[in-house]
Amino acid sequence: MRHIFATRPIVEYEDYTALHIGAGEQYHRRFVANPGRALMWDLEQAALRDLIGALHPRRALDFACGTGRISSFVENAFPELAIEGIDISESMLDLARKKGGRTTYRLMDTQEAISFYREHHFDLIMAFRFFPNAEAPLRRRIAADLARLVSDDGALLINNHRNFWSTSYLARRLRGEQPIGALNSDIEGLFTDQGFRVVRRLSLGLWPQGDLRAMLLPWNAVRALEEKNLAWMAAHHTLGYNTIWVLSRQGAG
Repeated sequence: MRHIFATRPIVEYEDYTALHIGAGEQYHRRFVANPGRALMWDLEQAALRDLIGALHPRRALDFACGTGRISSFVENAFPELAIEGIDISESMLDLARKKGGRTTYRLMDTQEAISFYREHHFDLIMAFRFFPNAEAPLRRRIAADLARLVSDDGALLINNHRNFWSTSYLARRLRGEQPIGALNSDIEGLFTDQGFRVVRRLSLGLWPQGDLRAMLLPWNAVRALEEKNLAWMAAHHTLGYNTIWVLSRQGAG
């Protein structure tokens, strides 16, 4: 019961990089096989279409692109956008390249990316499902590097798919599970501390749910509720387990 009163998440991964390098097909399959994750991916696609469409970027970087889930969708939704994807997992990149899209995928980290592309090269940088999993020193280092890669008038598009104070993660702690997750304030602060400001914020996954089941309701009912949330409420609360931000430098735009 002590987990109910936790105010900060425990450290779950000591070395997220090592875990990520060996991932690949199993990770990719979850977005189709697991109903909760498949629903969230549908919601994310709708959010990406809206958020990126309002930015009109020319050059985008999909950081920690993994199997190319984000970049594959974005390249089809925005055919005029030039997209590069970088990751440190060759097994992930192999799957991304097999999709045969026009995104260029490269095996490199952010320091190598700064040397290769030069600073302020991209007017949009996307980073999904990285910061909530990474340990604190890695988060800070990557955030500082991404801030060097984004142009002065560009934008960052990041997410926290493990919101510690969401209904889903509160329900987990009520069941006695470990207090895992990530604080929105910690993720947002990585960039606001560097002079970025929040331009837009959406909160998806309002109803308590996991990858395989939702609380009390069938998935079709949860889908209907989540679509209404995205359309009307997602910008006005932080109760969803997946927070998505658009951030730009202070004074930009």
